[in-house]
Amino acid sequence: REVRYDGKLTDTEARFAIDVDVESTSPDEASAPLFEGDVAVFAPKLPGALRIVREGNRYRVIASKAGRYKFKLNLVAKITRAEPWNQVSFTGPTASIASVGAQATGAGMELQLMAGTLLESEQKGGDVRVRGFLGADRTVSLRWQSKTAELARKAMVTSQTAASVQITPTVIKLYTEIEFEIVQGNLPQLRVE
Repeated sequence: REVRYDGKLTDTEARFAIDVDVESTSPDEASAPLFEGDVAVFAPKLPGALRIVREGNRYRVIASKAGRYKFKLNLVAKITRAEPWNQVSFTGPTASIASVGAQATGAGMELQLMAGTLLESEQKGGDVRVRGFLGADRTVSLRWQSKTAELARKAMVTSQTAASVQITPTVIKLYTEIEFEIVQGNLPQLRVE
């Protein structure tokens, strides 16, 4: 029915407190996918009729009887590094309402919700927080970085130039296209000579 994610992000850890509201209408045992990806779910206190089963990198919730159940989980997601960003991505359960909130703490932090719909983004002091709703793909995908670390890095820029010349007896036309990408750091100005 509903799932709410509350994430706390640092350079070394991505921890989520998750509230789950699930309903089983089957009088027999029923199961549904819970999480998929590089995550670890801590042993929660579940209602007596529920249990969680791990199958590789997938977690399923199993209900032994019909009913509506609410419970809380703690989850840690594996951080992948895509310079200069830290990022996490995993798939959650199918839910009518899936909301996500995340907070990154540190000086000059930047935080982005990569999947779903962003509701708000705010920065207070050294903390940055985003809130939003997940889409039908159920993917929780966030990335964050410290701007202070980015400013400390030397700028690295790649460029590619394509030039063409059209010569006629009366006119010479020169066309130059420069494509550049800032791979790392901050580039306050660019001069082409």
